[in-house]
Amino acid sequence: MSLEVHSSPEPQDYDYMHSALTRRQHTQKGSHSYEVLKQAKLARVMDVEQKLPENRQGAQSSKGRKDMPQLGGYSPIDYKRNLPRRGLSGYSMVAMGIGTLLFVYWSMMKWNCERRRLQIQEFEARIALMPLLQAEKDRKLLQILRENLEEEAIIVKGVPDGKVGESVLHTTCWVTPMLGKLYGLRMCTNEEVLNATSGFKQYT
Repeated sequence: MSLEVHSSPEPQDYDYMHSALTRRQHTQKGSHSYEVLKQAKLARVMDVEQKLPENRQGAQSSKGRKDMPQLGGYSPIDYKRNLPRRGLSGYSMVAMGIGTLLFVYWSMMKWNCERRRLQIQEFEARIALMPLLQAEKDRKLLQILRENLEEEAIIVKGVPDGKVGESVLHTTCWVTPMLGKLYGLRMCTNEEVLNATSGFKQYT
């Protein structure tokens, strides 16, 4: 009787056997799931083919078709420029501008006529008052001349040949005194200088 001694497999052999067994199980599971998906897809296709005549009949019995235009065609496409009107037109603005200018010119002419009438009225009033104003000016002039004579008498008091009020001109006519002769002995105001130089010439 002989005894046979079998050597125990190594750890590497155990790992190889376990991986082969696991790969076989996964392959069987994958093939089973593939068959299930294939059968479900086939059932779905058959269901659609059975319902297809019903869908065609319902589409033919409907009032309108989705892929065709309506009766009479589609409405025209609005592609033209259609901006809203803003304000008045150009002709209206030009007419308003011309009307405004004519009104302004008419108002200016009317006001110029009124202003000219008021100016003439003022001139007539000044002409009516001219004698009184001239008399007042002569009275003021005589008063200044008398004051000048009094000051001149005080100045030439000690002069033997001095004469008060002697004219430097060889004439017997009345000569309007110059500004230096009137206000040479005292200070004068701007109003007095204006009255002596121009007087009432601007109104005549």
